Amino acid sequence: MSFKHGRAVTHIITVVEKKCKELKYSKELPQISIIFIFVNEALSVILRSVHSAVNHTPTHLLKEIILVDDNSDEAIVGKPVWSHLQQN
Repeated sequence: MSFKHGRAVTHIITVVEKKCKELKYSKELPQISIIFIFVNEALSVILRSVHSAVNHTPTHLLKEIILVDDNSDEAIVGKPVWSHLQQN
């Protein structure tokens, strides 16, 4: 783990097959949407997931992140997530 702008940054170690490393991808890839579906998940876990997606996805490829609350017991996510993301 390292720190960037005073925040902890988790480094993801990937294991890639040799054939996959040799593939060449177009620079003109389409944008993507990332969808997180959760039920009764801690706010900290949701925020960590969103931050990880933003930090590890090339900016030009990320169109949107969609959070779907699949009937959690309490509606604790919406406003706190927006407040946090707008501050950062």
